[in-house]
Amino acid sequence: MSGKARPDDVVSVTVTEPIDLHQVLEEVRVAAANARATGVYPAGLEESLQSDFARQLHRPDPRDRILHLRKELERLNSAAHLKQTSAPTTSSLPGGSAAHKAVAKVVGRQINALYEQMNEFTGELLPVIGHVVDGLQDPRSHMHEDLVCELNSMQDRVAELQRTLDHLDTSFRDSASVMARMLDHLNAFDGLSARLQRLEEAERRRGFDPFFDYGDFEDVGRGPTAEMVVEYRELADGLVGVPGPVIDIGAGRGEFLQLLAERDVPSWGIEIDEALVVKSAGSGIEIRLSDGLEALRDVPFGSLGAIVMLHVIEHLTPNELLELVQLSFDRLAPGGRLVLETPNPQSLYVFARAFWLDPTHSKPVHPVYLEFVLRQAGYSHIEFDWTAFPSEDERLVEPLGDTALDQVVAENARRLNSLVFGAQNYRVTARR
Repeated sequence: MSGKARPDDVVSVTVTEPIDLHQVLEEVRVAAANARATGVYPAGLEESLQSDFARQLHRPDPRDRILHLRKELERLNSAAHLKQTSAPTTSSLPGGSAAHKAVAKVVGRQINALYEQMNEFTGELLPVIGHVVDGLQDPRSHMHEDLVCELNSMQDRVAELQRTLDHLDTSFRDSASVMARMLDHLNAFDGLSARLQRLEEAERRRGFDPFFDYGDFEDVGRGPTAEMVVEYRELADGLVGVPGPVIDIGAGRGEFLQLLAERDVPSWGIEIDEALVVKSAGSGIEIRLSDGLEALRDVPFGSLGAIVMLHVIEHLTPNELLELVQLSFDRLAPGGRLVLETPNPQSLYVFARAFWLDPTHSKPVHPVYLEFVLRQAGYSHIEFDWTAFPSEDERLVEPLGDTALDQVVAENARRLNSLVFGAQNYRVTARR
């Protein structure tokens, strides 16, 4: 071998005797030195080769890496799809299982999306890893640095996926534990449904649900329709020309609405008794099935000319009466009227003959209290009328004598007549 080499030289070696390795190495060193001196090697080439050689010496055998990756691929393929488990939803509480299923549905919705994303990512990742492994095992493939870097990156993604799946599994177990604790709390209320049923039954018994037609009872409690028409004719006359339509709450059989219709006063009624509403159909008047307070809430502010409630407020609770007065003031137009008629608690005759005749009466409303409430609500002009006096033959006879004894007896009789046989009803008209 010559002692000097150039890039275009062709070096041939003929072996005629045993090779002296020391001589060969010396010739290589001399050739490298000459090539370095003449600038054949680029600057830094030797350092780069030495660094790469040292890195290769410390790099794991790629065959071991491929074998490990193949095992990981088989393991992931065996569990390519995550399976969701269900938390227990059994309960001895009536309806408890349905509540637990609803809770499970809410919690499951939060993690279902993660399950879907993980399964989708796994499905896309596994074929890619399979192709990489197959390529690495192919002896015809070229094991270059870019492919190794891509493989390292892929392994990192697989490891991250495994950590995510482990976290997801922990989260789902925590959710199942939460639902189990909720189940324990719900079961602590075992028997609640039965207690609620007993309370509802007790409330139903306290209410009034007659087997008879309440409209038929009005013939006994309030008198025939003909008598009521005569009684309220004057009231209907007084509502002609009010600044808006009239609403009759507790319209009953509709007698007062008929009087308003005869006078061309726009009006409609509200009644809570469905049978009475059905009976009014086809009579030419409008009665809507609803609760009076709920109906007033739906009426626009300042749109009514008058609100009439004949023998209704004695059926209300104290709070319902207050709400009624406030709602009425807001719904009436300026100059509108609120007309309330109710039994007179200042007459003992009422309690003996009329008030407790109706089992749906709650409590009487004293006129002094009602006037106070109306003024507090903002009504400025309030008038009272006393109606339905007992007949004269039921009142005590007041003596007409001139003696002192006759005068004392007559005064006592007047007092008793006023207390016992006073007007059965009073009617208040409040102007907005």
